[in-house]
Amino acid sequence: MKSSRIAFLLPDKEPYSSKYGGAVARWVAEVNQYLKTDRFTIKVLGAEQDSKTTYPQGSLVRSKVFTFLSVFRSKFPLSFLNKRQDGLLWCIVWYFLGRLNQYEAIILENRAHYALYLRKLGYRGKLLLHLHNDSLGSVDTTYLQNLSKALDGVIGCSQAILDSFGDKCPSLYKRSVVIHNGVNNELFTPEAGSKQGEVLLFVGRLDKGKGIHLLFEVFAELRKKYENLKLWVTGSMHFGGDGEKSSYQLELEELASELDIIDKIDWLGYVDHDKDLPKVFAEATVFCLPSVVPEAFPLVTLEAAFSGTAVVASALGGTKEGMAAVENIVVPEKERFVQVIDKLLSDKEYRGQVEKANYDFVQGKFRWGKIAQDFEYQLMHFLENE
Repeated sequence: MKSSRIAFLLPDKEPYSSKYGGAVARWVAEVNQYLKTDRFTIKVLGAEQDSKTTYPQGSLVRSKVFTFLSVFRSKFPLSFLNKRQDGLLWCIVWYFLGRLNQYEAIILENRAHYALYLRKLGYRGKLLLHLHNDSLGSVDTTYLQNLSKALDGVIGCSQAILDSFGDKCPSLYKRSVVIHNGVNNELFTPEAGSKQGEVLLFVGRLDKGKGIHLLFEVFAELRKKYENLKLWVTGSMHFGGDGEKSSYQLELEELASELDIIDKIDWLGYVDHDKDLPKVFAEATVFCLPSVVPEAFPLVTLEAAFSGTAVVASALGGTKEGMAAVENIVVPEKERFVQVIDKLLSDKEYRGQVEKANYDFVQGKFRWGKIAQDFEYQLMHFLENE
């Protein structure tokens, strides 16, 4: 049986790195280690930040040209370009230097407009868009119709992000399928660490949309009842933990001082995802994701559930699709978060039931091996259909 030549095209500003890449690069790496090599010859088209942190999964097409372009774009954002023009140079260079027509299919990772560029450049194979956010929910119908002509299909990481454009473009929606994100169940386990008293945990990018300021207010209120309660804040503004503090980080520090909780917060900063993060998740009592903007399908809530830690998160986007205890997925308001976290802290038996329900639910649905199987099935379907 002849193997199909497949390529994953990463965004121009996301290196294929375990430290400097984000959720998109991780998804590609994790799924690649399970794809059958007798069916597919896989190449990853992206930039290399440094050889030590480059994912070993898949076969990254290495070139100093692409790495230079990625570094250049991260340092010089070319703000005069709108979102639909962004990435044009990336596509042009890849099309000619990467000889893209050698591939039967290209999976465009989270960049819909790359499809329009590649078709205009002359790419003749299958184009599949893999959506990691709801970026198509805010575009107009004409743009979606043009995308529908250029794309052979769409894979969304949650039903919520597919539904965001479904009514506006039924022709594209009917060629769309859901394949969720996954978790390494050998790393994220309850046995990775021991509970450390009463600890609330946040893991993620220190961005205003993540609602960390809301969590600070919730924490301050809960401290009135739980004097020994601690808050761990894990993450940084940029992947890899590099760079100076952002204005939002400074705002958070000021807010913590105003609420008199600054010495009750442990700022853990950037934590290595595979080596250290499983222990952090397993040691916490409640994981909190108080996002004030929709989350497509967050990895962190899954990782908490795999770790046997209760989850409280905002009911915005596709977060509910990954949880069994949906009563703790609530509107991002201080009173509601205080209410559900208080119940989890005060009722140990109930907390255990929540932990078990979520743990059992994710075990059967969100292991990377299962996600890769789903992806392989859909990829074969797309390749076989004209």
